[in-house]
Amino acid sequence: MLRSFRVTRRDYLLGFPIGFSFLAFSFLLSGISVAFPLHLKEIMRWLDLFATTYGFAFIAGTYFLRRRGATGHISHWLFSLAVLAITVVILVEVVPPFGALPSYPVADQIFRIVNLGLLGYIIFSLNEALKESPHEVNFLVQTGFILLAFGQYSLLLSMLDQGFWSFALANLFRLVGLVVLLIEAATAVTGSYRR
Repeated sequence: MLRSFRVTRRDYLLGFPIGFSFLAFSFLLSGISVAFPLHLKEIMRWLDLFATTYGFAFIAGTYFLRRRGATGHISHWLFSLAVLAITVVILVEVVPPFGALPSYPVADQIFRIVNLGLLGYIIFSLNEALKESPHEVNFLVQTGFILLAFGQYSLLLSMLDQGFWSFALANLFRLVGLVVLLIEAATAVTGSYRR
């Protein structure tokens, strides 16, 4: 993503490395939560929720602000913090007990629904960009985000039914989605260097 920015010099591309860094960090936290004892597991799971939502919020904010013409770096941070803050306020004020964080399963469901909304906006924005200039946005990018959305949906299902297969499928969708996006990013960079 940083190489793409250096070649094209479009400011909005700087939002993607930050968002994807948070998503990568969330993968790391998810792995740590499985490997460590129970008391660290709970902390890592909460941090994973925040990092995932913040990553998706940053990427969605990048698309939102790009469409509005506001591409300043501070705007991206503020948009993403606002999404995360709104989610936490909803958790604390709407979900009983009032004024305290709800249990992790309830929070996980709410965060996954927010993530699906953010991914829906990202996919919608990519679809609009494909209509406007089909040569600027590759279909693989949209496919990668659709796979990430399926991953979030499967994680929501796994939290609801505690099933192994929905959890395994969720991680498979997440991994394949990120690999598709990495392949597209690598292809875009090598293609722009050849020009």
